[in-house]
Amino acid sequence: MKRNLREKTKRNIGLDLTRIFAFLSVISVHFFLNTGFYKIPLRGKRMFILATLRTSFMVCVPLFLLLTGYLVSAKKIPLEIGNLKKYYKKIIPVLLSYGIGMTVIFAIYRLRGDRSYNLQKLVFGILGYKEYSWYVNMYIGLFLLSPFLTNIWASIGDKKTHLALIAVFSLLTVGPTVFNVNDLTSLKAIFAAYDDNKINHLLPGWWYNIYPLTYFFLGAYLRTYVDFKKLRPAKVFLALILIIFASSAYNIWRSHGGSFQIRLWNSWGSLQNTASSICVFILINTLAPERVNEKIERFLAYISKLTFAAYILSALSDKLVYSFVNANLGSVKESMPYLPIIILSSATLALAMAAGVEFLTEKILEKSVREK
Repeated sequence: MKRNLREKTKRNIGLDLTRIFAFLSVISVHFFLNTGFYKIPLRGKRMFILATLRTSFMVCVPLFLLLTGYLVSAKKIPLEIGNLKKYYKKIIPVLLSYGIGMTVIFAIYRLRGDRSYNLQKLVFGILGYKEYSWYVNMYIGLFLLSPFLTNIWASIGDKKTHLALIAVFSLLTVGPTVFNVNDLTSLKAIFAAYDDNKINHLLPGWWYNIYPLTYFFLGAYLRTYVDFKKLRPAKVFLALILIIFASSAYNIWRSHGGSFQIRLWNSWGSLQNTASSICVFILINTLAPERVNEKIERFLAYISKLTFAAYILSALSDKLVYSFVNANLGSVKESMPYLPIIILSSATLALAMAAGVEFLTEKILEKSVREK
């Protein structure tokens, strides 16, 4: 009986691996931000490789959003005020980890001699989602909406209507990243350098910023209809490689030999990131074993749990690591051979600090429960 209970409660290794990979991809994207990549003309073999890597790592935020849709869509959350209150209380540990993480960042900056990091700046930093906290700003809204999104998904009883729902959201969010990024007045203009003032829109572009909802429903679709173990990972991997190379070539071409362009076509909700993120999500969960050694399972679960706080604290770990990198190794071209070491160093430091933050968060929550 205990063995059966153990099998039923066994964690989904694929989802833990997905979350860890998403976190490492976040830290990888930060490499380009902190080494001057966006200031250097996109010319030469080394810069082309870096552009391809940057394009590949942009699956980070979409993977987290797909995970949210995949996990939350399986829950039954009746739309009754008592159930909503109970569900909304689950965000308290997240907000507490966020607040403690930001406090650690500001405290370390202050100890390092930056007196501008005072209590007032900390408060406004937390409420203003400073450092790398824009994701928290977005996630709070997604969390509040998720019971209603889940019920919308559950209320639809057939696959075709689910696909219609996703098609509408994709049209509103993914569509503009393809059809609203060119000057269409002439053939010459299409191939000219990007100019914000000369872009023609073919689709409504106002709704682009609801792309987290598109990923939410895509995650729900993957949970509802996709059996990962029946898919061939070789085919998924081939599709991923083709998408990454096509996307990288397009990004390089649209940069026209200048610095790497961060535009709508390669934004979080773009076609290239949506397609590559779905492939990565499927690939990881197709290859992930159903069972692993219990110690390995617990280790992966623990690291997966730390990723949120580690993401917040990576603002600090990045500053510490890249102050050394830029002073001793040089800019992006010179530091490129050390990219894996640099990324793992920042990730490890962030995770180590996150372990302390999560420990403190749990103690505070335990104390508040006892006092009640």
